[in-house]
Amino acid sequence: MINQEANDEVYAFWRNKILARFGDPVMQEKLAPQVAPYPFAAKKPVMDDNYYKVLSQTNVDLVDVRKTPIQEITDKGILTSDGVEYEVDILVIACGFDGATGGITQIDIRGLDDASIKDKWTKGVYTNLGMTTANFPNMFIVYGPQSPSILSNAPTTIEIQCAWITTCIEYLKNNRLTRIEATREAEDKWRDLTMSVAGGGGGE
Repeated sequence: MINQEANDEVYAFWRNKILARFGDPVMQEKLAPQVAPYPFAAKKPVMDDNYYKVLSQTNVDLVDVRKTPIQEITDKGILTSDGVEYEVDILVIACGFDGATGGITQIDIRGLDDASIKDKWTKGVYTNLGMTTANFPNMFIVYGPQSPSILSNAPTTIEIQCAWITTCIEYLKNNRLTRIEATREAEDKWRDLTMSVAGGGGGE
């Protein structure tokens, strides 16, 4: 993540694997360009579940909208900047999603002051270890923001987190404690650390 030469080597390895699936040089360049469009792993690589096999089908076209951007949505389909209109029966628009916090903030979870967690995180996510957050006692977050989450193997991370949570709850019960809550200081320190690691030295 911090060495360009190593990143280029990993990309070249991945690219050679992709190129072996396609004989068409145009398709090869679209799917695995010679010059990496961004550092490898800066975006999640496609997990191949027949994805590339489908792209090889004769009834499938792959349009590079970086070279011919979409100009408009027409009555029949999509018009690109080169004047080509692609007729479609169904248009699926994937505008992005909130994969880190969405599953949490879309639930009306209220803290001690009756403020929602969505309101709390409006100006940034604050957690401790990515598993607890101040003002929300006895609430544990699994595979959430500021945890290893998408940077790790999901089942493995979830198992580790659930084991920690189970041990924590057992400790509370054995010691007749009824509440555990992250402090604001702890989540401030954890946020600073995660932002520093993610940004290579700090900043949002």
